[in-house]
Amino acid sequence: MSRLTPQPGRFPPAFQSHRPILLPPAVFGNNLPSRGDGIEQNDNRYIYSGHVGYRQSGSVLGIDGAATLGFQARVDDGEVRLGTQIQRRRLGATTSVDLFEASYSSYVKLEFQPLRWMQFVGGIRADVYQSDLRNRCPDCIEQPEGESSATLSTGKPI
Repeated sequence: MSRLTPQPGRFPPAFQSHRPILLPPAVFGNNLPSRGDGIEQNDNRYIYSGHVGYRQSGSVLGIDGAATLGFQARVDDGEVRLGTQIQRRRLGATTSVDLFEASYSSYVKLEFQPLRWMQFVGGIRADVYQSDLRNRCPDCIEQPEGESSATLSTGKPI
């Protein structure tokens, strides 16, 4: 019996939300009460992801194999704030932004099993990345803002 038998598709969508507030103590031994002896990082994020694909199994020249064509997506949407604090008391913001990051990927995966104990897996993948950063703090020292996108194609044996 081959391990490459057809299987029903499993394509679970995912959702994740987290709101950590990081309050580390003084940084690098600095203890400057007038400016704040620590950093406060508020990170409110929502992460959505999904995966869909089609898998076809079969045998060619007596060698079991399978091909999968699929698509994956992930979106990271959040509000990120970095500021100063003294003993967990907020002093002010250094940076505060709305963040949107997304990646969209299509792929082809090939599997061959010439022997019961030997399996080869490889594929190619094309990714598109997109990010958008919006400043939420006009009075902050740092004013990050902008958008970008990039593409990347990869192929590899697994």
